[in-house]
Amino acid sequence: MKSPTRRDFLKKGALTGGVAGAATLIGTQVASAGEEDDTVERISKSGEMRITYAVWPPTVIKDPKKSELEGHFVAMAKHICEEMKVKPVWVESDWATWIAALQAGQADISIGATYATTLRAQSVDFTDPIIYLGWQAALRPGLEGDYKRLADLDREDITIVGVDGGATLQYVQRVFKKAKIDVLASGTDDMRAYLAVMSGRADMYVGDDYVQRKVMAEHPGKLVSMFAEPFRMNSVCWAVRRGDNALLKLMKVALRNIRDRGLDVEFERAVDADWIHPVPNFVSTNDLG
Repeated sequence: MKSPTRRDFLKKGALTGGVAGAATLIGTQVASAGEEDDTVERISKSGEMRITYAVWPPTVIKDPKKSELEGHFVAMAKHICEEMKVKPVWVESDWATWIAALQAGQADISIGATYATTLRAQSVDFTDPIIYLGWQAALRPGLEGDYKRLADLDREDITIVGVDGGATLQYVQRVFKKAKIDVLASGTDDMRAYLAVMSGRADMYVGDDYVQRKVMAEHPGKLVSMFAEPFRMNSVCWAVRRGDNALLKLMKVALRNIRDRGLDVEFERAVDADWIHPVPNFVSTNDLG
């Protein structure tokens, strides 16, 4: 059976919280250095790697009927477990609890599509970037213009919708001083924010460029992009407990091998994904003579 695509989920309005949902950092105790160093050994001996995730198609897709996980991040994690000869044990979390799941030892790694921010890096350690997401501003039709920056729409007659705790909302709150900001509850999916703009209840929503393009394709004429290109790029990484260096090194090697063999693109195409990837700084020695 063909795996559900991002398009299928957008039709059902199933964009859930997304990578833009910045997790609330919950203070919990981190394992001691000795425990951290034993993580890889424990995984090998137990034959299980505990993996926490937040549902966000197409990276992580959860079939509501079968409770089975799909998505290209899930496929990557399964591939790594196969190479390690261990079984994945899935631990569901969300954008507000995944850090706590790592810190409390409920999970060994997080495969949530997470922005690697400075604030989060105080609590967890991140892998190298897997994909990049650009930010884009979706406007209601009629607000088209020759804009050079977001602040060009910082007016009292403008209403911006955002999701509480979201990284894009935090950015908007720093930039906009005059516009009204309508904050949706934490955990609200992206589609509700886009619907607020499409229905005229809001004038703008700042979110992931990739998601916005998909929404616009499904709802032609209902939204316009403020800019021709994304205005900000953000690295998306997996994470481990802070200081869990052996496991972090293992994940970096495993993810690099997946990328070098082109498996990441293969897994993405299976769910109709089209992301921006890190570009290596390759220099041919043939050009140095």
